[in-house]
Amino acid sequence: SIWIKKGTDIAYTANVCTLVSSAKWLKQHGLQENKITITQILSQIGFKHKEDYVRILQKPVSSQYAEGLFSQCQKNGEIYNIIATREQLHQIVDLLSKKIQLYEKRLEWLTSGSRQIFGVIQERSITIALDFGITSHSHYKLCCNVVCNVLKEQVSQIARFNLICNHFIYFNDAFLCLLLFAYFIKFSPGCFVCGDLCCSHIHTGILMSSHCPKASC
Repeated sequence: SIWIKKGTDIAYTANVCTLVSSAKWLKQHGLQENKITITQILSQIGFKHKEDYVRILQKPVSSQYAEGLFSQCQKNGEIYNIIATREQLHQIVDLLSKKIQLYEKRLEWLTSGSRQIFGVIQERSITIALDFGITSHSHYKLCCNVVCNVLKEQVSQIARFNLICNHFIYFNDAFLCLLLFAYFIKFSPGCFVCGDLCCSHIHTGILMSSHCPKASC
């Protein structure tokens, strides 16, 4: 995986910033799915210390080994005799350490950037209505920054999306122009969404208005 400078949203690996729910993400990256829960690991690196009840003797009998022959580990009342080599144990430790790092990065990603406001966008087709209402210029710029962040960090990974606003602007450079559209819309304190909307739609690199014939500049 390629790691990119933190600060942009692609600062994480693709495994970290996948736009799916946590439940679905864990189905792919969870400990159980990767067979590295404590019980699964113990079954791979050792075997259970057997203990059965012998009816003839009317008492429990357990297997016995030379003292100190195996290291032992107890889990849920069961004893495991460990037969893994030191190298195998180091490999498991390394694998678990990488999983911990992955979970930390995923949690960091989930609680940063546009996810703090919008959560994780899981749909493959969305519509964003830009309704800033009556607000100050500084508040408007802040809103534009928020919109740009969600476009760059999440909407850029979505197959199809719409932006709704009451301005007529056309571009032909797909996503880059869409960012400019969101950030450099002329500020209007009375801007609001009503019946007279401009629906800007990006598809195959063209932004179109629902008010006008299909066009680009």
